[in-house]
Amino acid sequence: MAPMITTLAEVRSFSQAARKAGLPTIGIMIETPAAVLQAEQVLTEVDFVSIGTNDLAQYTSPRIDTWPISPR
Repeated sequence: MAPMITTLAEVRSFSQAARKAGLPTIGIMIETPAAVLQAEQVLTEVDFVSIGTNDLAQYTSPRIDTWPISPR
């Protein structure tokens, strides 16, 4: 299973290399917003996907540690 895929080209490259290596089942992690937006196309290239909810939450949520601290 390939992590941190962001483009359809990466999916295709990984899938082709994995099949050439003889792997019977090919999957990727969907961990980035870019991968989510291409999920329909990605699913035509691999046998399964795993949703990386922790990474997706971090990529799509504002980072609290960068917010300015309010004076009391």
